[in-house]
Amino acid sequence: MGTIKEALREGLPCNKQGYLRTFQENVYTGSMQSDVQGMFRDGSGNELDSKAKAVHSSSMLGYNFFHWVTKNRPLTIDGIDYTKVFFEVKMTVLKGTNPANMDILLIGKKKRERKIHLLFIESKFLEYLENKEYKLGISYENSQKWQDKDTIWMDFLNAVRKCVDEESICKYKEGIKQGVSHIFALSNLAHKNENAISDLLRKNKCLGHDLNEESVKGADIHFINLIFEPSEKCFLDEHKKFKDYETLYNKFMNIVKGHTCINPTFMTYSELWQMAQNQIMKVNNGHLHQYLNDRYMRFAEMK
Repeated sequence: MGTIKEALREGLPCNKQGYLRTFQENVYTGSMQSDVQGMFRDGSGNELDSKAKAVHSSSMLGYNFFHWVTKNRPLTIDGIDYTKVFFEVKMTVLKGTNPANMDILLIGKKKRERKIHLLFIESKFLEYLENKEYKLGISYENSQKWQDKDTIWMDFLNAVRKCVDEESICKYKEGIKQGVSHIFALSNLAHKNENAISDLLRKNKCLGHDLNEESVKGADIHFINLIFEPSEKCFLDEHKKFKDYETLYNKFMNIVKGHTCINPTFMTYSELWQMAQNQIMKVNNGHLHQYLNDRYMRFAEMK
């Protein structure tokens, strides 16, 4: 079958690098609502006119999997009914620096419970096939820029740096750098930092009028690093690199749990698929389920 990128390109009108002519060719039904396009265009990186055209785009993988979530079609995960979805959500990391973009935010509640749950998701497709270093800006070590003053950030940063420096097998370390940014941002929210909360609402106007500072202050914060796991049988080399990154990220998660109030989860798209495919089957009479299977899941590892 060749490489997984070759398999993903098969039958699609893309170039040799795996890029389609437009991002619309990379999304379910070939169209994206204008308000959702606005979310992506407000994010950094001009996503829709560049990376979103790639058949291996992690942001479009996330969009295709979650775009359908509404009040009338909730997605239930761990007993929480998520009824709203947002993309490229901007979050304050450090004072006076650029925000971090979180790929996906799901908002929901448990039955008979008033408290809201915010589920932040970082979507990864095949990034772990790349060789990218861990490059963290010096600003992270400047205590004047920290919003969450309760966490001992230098201990956290030193532990992460030691973990990355000792890692010799996994060559994709940029994901850990992104993880550090997300943990800073999430910790600001989890500690009810008013600047972080107001910035979340102000910088993401699409979040809606029913989400206010009081509701965010009382929210439970969840974080999932959601990663595509290629089939070991069909893509042995790519699967090995996935496992190498999983090992590194699990070490990172242990550091996060030991130094901060955030409790991240590592989940594969295969696990999400097994958990949610009955719900996805109800969208457009099973058409979305067929699309996701044909585009992605037939190439994924299934336990």
